[in-house]
Amino acid sequence: MKSCHASYWLRIAVVAMCFGVWYTIWTSNIPAYYRIKPSDSDLSSTKELPSQLLKPHRNITKPLSSDLSVLRLNTNGYLVYDCSHRWPGSCGGWSDRISGILSTYVLAILSNRKFLINFDNPCKLENYFLTNSYDWRYNGTLLGKKPSKNYHLKDDNGRKIMKVLLTAKSTQPIKDFFTAEVSFVRINWDMTREFRKFLHVENYAPWITRLHFADIYRYIFDLFFQPKPFLLNILDTVAKSKRTNATFCAHVRIGRSSTLPKDNVRTKPEAAHVIMDFIETIDKSKHDLFLATDSDDLQHEFSTKYSKNFLLNVPGRITHIDQTKTGDVCDGFQKQLLDFLLLCTCDKLVICESGFSMMAAYWRDITEELYCWTRQSVVPCSRYTVHDFFPLPLLGPPR
Repeated sequence: MKSCHASYWLRIAVVAMCFGVWYTIWTSNIPAYYRIKPSDSDLSSTKELPSQLLKPHRNITKPLSSDLSVLRLNTNGYLVYDCSHRWPGSCGGWSDRISGILSTYVLAILSNRKFLINFDNPCKLENYFLTNSYDWRYNGTLLGKKPSKNYHLKDDNGRKIMKVLLTAKSTQPIKDFFTAEVSFVRINWDMTREFRKFLHVENYAPWITRLHFADIYRYIFDLFFQPKPFLLNILDTVAKSKRTNATFCAHVRIGRSSTLPKDNVRTKPEAAHVIMDFIETIDKSKHDLFLATDSDDLQHEFSTKYSKNFLLNVPGRITHIDQTKTGDVCDGFQKQLLDFLLLCTCDKLVICESGFSMMAAYWRDITEELYCWTRQSVVPCSRYTVHDFFPLPLLGPPR
């Protein structure tokens, strides 16, 4: 009887131990944002140097192991987001390109292809960012003479693949859409809405069904991009010149001006008085000031008006990465990246009707003190409500 009793408890102990091992393995493979719902305090950021703020540190957007395992397989060829000089045509601005990277990445998962980024227009993206969880760098030498094809899905051409997503009952039509072993895709659409309507997308990219737009983009940044040390060193130099403990920042996109004469009209220069009036309400004895803009004239006006206060300056020339073709275009591209990264660390941030602004708000860790600039006023908003203020499809053409 004692032997049977001991055997019984031994079996119970073995079962319990096996369950414990299985549970540990299972929970370790579940992304953090499935296990713990982050609070605002979890997402808030301490006031540290930009290099410390921009190191991978977020928990809500850890990459899914299933995503990475699919992308590392080469069962069905390559899907390459392409913004390069290898074929002509516009790529759009910074936010257009990030939207294109997002869409191409999900299409690569759905078509069971390896995802790569070929970005050298105006300058190589890998000169500014390290790969993070996944090596996305395109290397033409490694791919050799594999058959390739260009897919121009920018602007209205993007409706072709959108139709496939909305009508397909399996991933096969998506696989059939990209016929070449190496398929280069140029796209500026954010197709999140279409991906969410694709049948059984939860089996391939479940995060796109569960995350808000803001956290989807943070997922993409955290998955792929880590600023190189030299960029962080420049931002550290800017931060070390601060005279206060807080930074007030604004992004103002004017569009067509003497700086960018071929750009579309975005905002009338005189409308910038709304942001200038708002700056007057800021206690400038407690804030350093920073303005990111696409207008030399507005930058000069800002610097002149607030010269008595301490201004943060990011070196470089104001350009548009899709329009400026003369001079040191890499210097202009670097300034845009530095402006963007600095906006992500600001204690108070005003954004305007611009994808560049919205991306900065999405990647920003600080949940408080975000403001949206409208034509009439500057009002409080959040990274989750910016679409209420800027309803136009800034991160994709109209549906």
